[in-house]
Amino acid sequence: MKKSKELILCLVIIILCNLFVFKDFSYAENIEGESIIKVSETTTIDETIQGAKDFISEADTTGTIDESSLKNNIDYIYNIFFACGMVVAVACGAYLGIRFMCSSVEGKSEIKELLIPYVVGCVIIFGAFGIWKIVIIIMERFN
Repeated sequence: MKKSKELILCLVIIILCNLFVFKDFSYAENIEGESIIKVSETTTIDETIQGAKDFISEADTTGTIDESSLKNNIDYIYNIFFACGMVVAVACGAYLGIRFMCSSVEGKSEIKELLIPYVVGCVIIFGAFGIWKIVIIIMERFN
């Protein structure tokens, strides 16, 4: 037991030495070999923030996302999911209705119990798509 405690203590000391004594700074370089980021021990918060602002301002903005294309794709995906949700909801409703009409009294009570999850599922599906559409409309007005 004593040896295991000594071994753990030695490992902790080695790890602490690696963390605090042997500092290794990394210098990122681009393709041409120019240094992009230089880390030093005496940088202040203001210098770090200014370096980040410089990095962002030097970014190449060519080839950014085309907003109209993105909107068209999102509308297309929305319509596909909404149509699938409607088909599933109508199919399940039709299945439950046919089972309700063809079943006995005990079967009708079981189907009535299944209507609660069906109604909750329909509210979730159509509510989620409605909220999605409302959010998109509101966000378009802000842009």
